[in-house]
Amino acid sequence: MKNPTYEKREKAFYENITKAAHAIFKDLVNCIEKGLDPASDEVQRIIKKHHTFMEQVHAATQEVYKAYAKLYREHPDYRKQLDPFHSELATFMADAMKVFADRELS
Repeated sequence: MKNPTYEKREKAFYENITKAAHAIFKDLVNCIEKGLDPASDEVQRIIKKHHTFMEQVHAATQEVYKAYAKLYREHPDYRKQLDPFHSELATFMADAMKVFADRELS
């Protein structure tokens, strides 16, 4: 038997996660369009938000975060999610995530 209250909460949770992720992606697209380096302070502040966002779901250790960076860069399903925002987003984000992992998670 389905629980309507649970389903509403689940839907709201998913919608909030989607909104948060899209806001991060859009902020990173603005950085790409400004010609910022993935290692720049502005980009790294946004990536820190992304890391915090990911930590809501599971522990994003240095190893895990770098693995996600590789997925964003190489896996077609992840690229399909990011390419509509900007064709360079997956690569840019992967580069920024690697910098963050090396600097902040070591």
